[in-house]
Amino acid sequence: MLPVDIASYESMNTKNLVLRKATIRDVDDIFEIRNDPQLFRYLDDHMDKTKDETRSYLARMNKGQKEHKWIIWVIEYKADRKVIGTICLANINDIESSASVDFVMHPNYQNQGYMQESLDTVAMISFDKLGLEKLIAVTDSKNTAAVGLVENSDFRYVETIYQYNAIQQIETKLNKYILVNEYNFF
Repeated sequence: MLPVDIASYESMNTKNLVLRKATIRDVDDIFEIRNDPQLFRYLDDHMDKTKDETRSYLARMNKGQKEHKWIIWVIEYKADRKVIGTICLANINDIESSASVDFVMHPNYQNQGYMQESLDTVAMISFDKLGLEKLIAVTDSKNTAAVGLVENSDFRYVETIYQYNAIQQIETKLNKYILVNEYNFF
């Protein structure tokens, strides 16, 4: 269990974005993301075929957050108030004081620095407010954008993992990265 009230971090503002808890009003934007085959070529997850599936996804995410299984934020672009992605702290491990970070961004908003802004904000909150000592990112080795993103955020390569992707029915080569809190004052 994290040592702070997670609800305190349900909404965060950055220069261009609002990272916040998902609401039912986000269904259309999240469906657009979760229904994009381009995004799912690197994910071991099912694409949503209907908005009802997206509603179920949002309900599961919010339920897991209430149960302190993870912290998930939708990424809303301030200029047009559109949800353009999600970022999540999952696999929170109290013993190792670590969490994994997972993220996805709508293709129309990629390569503009928005996910970098989100990841850097979540890393700062993870270390400064939640007291975590390390963040773990696992990316498909073919996903050069995600690899570049985590490397630009000072994550360091640790190892290669080979994993069977049950959705695509192929073995994938994953890169594991770790970001260590070098300024932990807890």
